[in-house]
Amino acid sequence: MATASSPTDRTLLLTEAEVAAIFRVTPRTIRRWARDGWLNPLRIAGTTRYRAAELRDLTGSNDETQPGQAALAPTPADGCGRHASG
Repeated sequence: MATASSPTDRTLLLTEAEVAAIFRVTPRTIRRWARDGWLNPLRIAGTTRYRAAELRDLTGSNDETQPGQAALAPTPADGCGRHASG
């Protein structure tokens, strides 16, 4: 049982850098995913945070102790935005 002083699954907030590390992408990619609606950032006192529970829902992961083992990251419907040349 969680106490008032310990963060629970619903209250744990992660920084942009922490989320980027989980998905093994750059913080710029995290900002793009947020802009495109894949992630729902919280703006708190001039900072951006992401709910850990939302990320677990997104990845389908039930194990909060394995942040580096996230499932496939979301991709826009049109791919990564890069087009094959030639």
